Amino acid sequence: MLRLLLTLMASLLVLAACESAPKTQSTVLTKIEPVYEEVEISTSTGRHGTLLFFINPNGRPCQAQDKILTDNRPEIRKYAEIQYVSTLNPDHRATYYQYGVRSLPSLILLDEKGNITKRYSPGIQYAINFLPDLEKL
Repeated sequence: MLRLLLTLMASLLVLAACESAPKTQSTVLTKIEPVYEEVEISTSTGRHGTLLFFINPNGRPCQAQDKILTDNRPEIRKYAEIQYVSTLNPDHRATYYQYGVRSLPSLILLDEKGNITKRYSPGIQYAINFLPDLEKL
């Protein structure tokens, strides 16, 4: 009983000290801005296919995958259009359900008719994994 009473008194003293302490400016976390351009979900691009990139722009793995895609953009665009499907865009939510995406980052390769030709396992995919599949389109 005495231990409980001492614990309560110590908690009250800490709380009172926090209330009476001078207010200092705290560090404010800033939102990370997306590093991509959002495009409409469309498979009629004039190229052979579409590479859907399911992304959470604030996630580090998704940012790493975006960097890989950006670095290889000229090679990818020879065969397919890259289309971002973002967690930040409420209009894209139906696309997550449509393709059954539950883990990020995810890449899905579509042919010119919009049929899935390759579904890559969730996680970071290096160019060596998806460039050969793009050339086959």
